Amino acid sequence: MRCRNILLIHPQNDMGMERLSRSDIYPPLGLLSIATYLKNMVKDLNIQVVDLNVDAFKDIDILVKDAEIVGITTTSFNYQNAIKIATKAKEEGVLVVLGGVHARALKYNILEKQKAIDYVIDGEGELPLLKLIQGESMENIPNLVYRDNGSVLENKKIFNDLSVMPIIDRNFININRYIDNYKSFNIHNFDYLRPTSVYTHKGCRWRDISGGCVFCARKDTKFQMRHIEQIWHEIRNLYEQHKIDCIWNIADDFLADLEWVKKFSKSKPKNFDIKFLIYSRSDNINKDAIALLDLLNIHEILVGFESGDSRMLINARKGCRLEDNYRAIKLLGKTKIKVYPTFVLGLPGESRDSIKKTIDFMHYVMGNCDVSRLVVSILIPFPGSYTYQNLISHEKLQGKYLLKDDFNVDVAVEDWLNNFTNTSLENIYSHIDAFSNHYKKNHTCDSKYSFEFIPN
Repeated sequence: MRCRNILLIHPQNDMGMERLSRSDIYPPLGLLSIATYLKNMVKDLNIQVVDLNVDAFKDIDILVKDAEIVGITTTSFNYQNAIKIATKAKEEGVLVVLGGVHARALKYNILEKQKAIDYVIDGEGELPLLKLIQGESMENIPNLVYRDNGSVLENKKIFNDLSVMPIIDRNFININRYIDNYKSFNIHNFDYLRPTSVYTHKGCRWRDISGGCVFCARKDTKFQMRHIEQIWHEIRNLYEQHKIDCIWNIADDFLADLEWVKKFSKSKPKNFDIKFLIYSRSDNINKDAIALLDLLNIHEILVGFESGDSRMLINARKGCRLEDNYRAIKLLGKTKIKVYPTFVLGLPGESRDSIKKTIDFMHYVMGNCDVSRLVVSILIPFPGSYTYQNLISHEKLQGKYLLKDDFNVDVAVEDWLNNFTNTSLENIYSHIDAFSNHYKKNHTCDSKYSFEFIPN
């Protein structure tokens, strides 16, 4: 055994990026899954999970000094802070491993530029970290990206078999801190106060079929469902041990496999009425799906409508038609399920006319179903997405992005809108401001690129 002291860190968002995500409300399930797996596989490991969104550590030196391996999860919102932590850890002689969506997308550039980073994990981190702890040679560790004689190499990809993965142990964190953060910003007056997150499956079936939507930066390419009995066991434990009263299912599309959903609903424990928030594509919402949602006590459904313009939906590679969006609203409008619609402005080829059609559709949605909150976002061309590939491939922009390991959101949005749409940030803002004259803005969730509205 080579290492026994393992530190897994979720950094805070970088300065100016604080409100672009609500990482302080739901625990970092990826890091918790890794910690649980390692604890189950190796005796006597000292594993610490630190989420700097809820755990305040002013002195990173003290945090990392006793670790032998530091694993850091990255997004494009927290990358600068991740590098600061990695640099401090390396100064203490600690082995530094980077994972997460940002690291996966820019793995070669990161290892070329950031000497504080020893390895990047491109994919699920459970087995790679286990192999590192056990002292396995680099070339035999799956999903590992590493330097070798001046070159950056990567090993074969593997995926976790969800049927053998343990239930996530939340004792690595204080779950009440996340719940308290939720209470502090919740203005929706929902009749639940102790929500947390669970996943029923990994991957996205649409991404496997088509490569995914243009704005999606997630790289999971294998759609897998968890065992139904295990999911209900986990939810029951959360209810009994932590008094959780609502489950946010973070899986991409809960209705992707309706036969599985039928089995899941039939397996629901009797007299167990915990609420759910789920994601769905509009084209998977039909009468059969609605009946199952009612049986499962689905409180709220997030539907990524994205646009009210048919051409924009095609350009977004969404795979849903405008007719699907209208049908979903019509069906959901007949239920008691709260609808959480989301939209994206700045899609490829976006124009003043297409934005107007989307705003009109947003008004239609508000008036034809029980909307809990509506979110409209401005497209950010994240590393790993098709939109970012467009930036890299653009003759005038290639030099700016091709070798970058970091990501300036403001610059990237401006470059995207100027070169791949027929609109501007100012025009998008003017349409959003006009929409806000009709509905209340939830300023606790606002950022420069995302706005939440609540029905009056």
